[in-house]
Amino acid sequence: MKKTVLSAVLASAILGSSFAPHVHANVTKQGIMNVQKISPQKAKQAAENFIASKSHLAALKNAKLSLKEYLYDTDDNVIGYYFEATSAQTTGYFITSALTHLDPIIQYGIDGNLSELLHQKGSQKKTYYFGAMKFQFGNSGKEVQANFQKAKQASLGKMAKSNTVATAEVKKLETLELTNIQKRTSPSPGWKALATTANQMQALAATYKVLPVDRIYQRASGIKNPNSACGATTAAMIMDYYYDVLGYNVRDNKYYGSWASLVNHLYNEMGSTWIGTSLSMWANGALTHVYHTSPNWSTKQYSDAVGKSANFIAAIDSKDPVALRFDRFDAGGSDIEYHFVAGIGYDKNGSYTGDLHVAYKDPDNGKDNTGTHWLDWTADDDDFGFAYLVNK
Repeated sequence: MKKTVLSAVLASAILGSSFAPHVHANVTKQGIMNVQKISPQKAKQAAENFIASKSHLAALKNAKLSLKEYLYDTDDNVIGYYFEATSAQTTGYFITSALTHLDPIIQYGIDGNLSELLHQKGSQKKTYYFGAMKFQFGNSGKEVQANFQKAKQASLGKMAKSNTVATAEVKKLETLELTNIQKRTSPSPGWKALATTANQMQALAATYKVLPVDRIYQRASGIKNPNSACGATTAAMIMDYYYDVLGYNVRDNKYYGSWASLVNHLYNEMGSTWIGTSLSMWANGALTHVYHTSPNWSTKQYSDAVGKSANFIAAIDSKDPVALRFDRFDAGGSDIEYHFVAGIGYDKNGSYTGDLHVAYKDPDNGKDNTGTHWLDWTADDDDFGFAYLVNK
């Protein structure tokens, strides 16, 4: 789904004592009308009902949800809430929308939360959210936009001094802008679907699948290029899964002696640089790696995920994890980064029937970030491309 910037003017409740959140109301741009605020209480209830409807979230049943952050767009309107969940068995988190015209559950995770990432905020700054893993911290939307432009120019300057960055990557960055999540032209059906109280909620049809892929941390000891090793580390997760779970004849950490050695080997095979790995570099490098032991492999890659959800689902159904490559503005504010994660599953009925959610493992954002994250496909599909291996 393509994104745009929309403005609004209604004040709402205060989180803590520092900021007065604003929400959208009666928006008329691009035919979007009567966008209404969702209260934190209603959003929390939707998250609780969502948990009750999902068998893969059974460990979070009866979890306590605590509101930790208001999430803003660059117009300084509140577009979402960040809740952390704690149960007797595990932890999790939920990013819900704060508007009727966004799907209720935008991103969530189980067996961990985003505290390692969000600790970078600082006490007097607000949290800006642009989609899965795309956070920024600042005092205003204008400041965040200015920081983005500074980071963009800094990265372009570094590219100009390097002869290892492909022209296509430079052009991609030149046209990259920091844009808000697009709102629907009508209210999301998810709010009605999740309106039933948790104890009356019936589980949606079981239309989800998750592959048992283990997470590897790209900043683990011995990895030589930790700032740009996300692509290689994602490939290492996939090689480990192919060898350990499916029994494929591929070289994983056992062959190279350690996770770090496997990641470093893949980094070289992919020709990764300080800015990371392009999607085609990832696909070609992963193919080179599996060719060590068998020629019976091919790759599929899609530079833009928009309209390609069926291809992602088909990969998971064929037991092939997917490398997702995101455009991302580093939360630290100094560089424009691209980030790979391992796509490992789907839920065809996310917030409502037909709402696709995608499961992934993130190689970065904290050594303890080992849980499974989920994103809303339509909120993020214009932010990533993807590739995967196929065993012929």
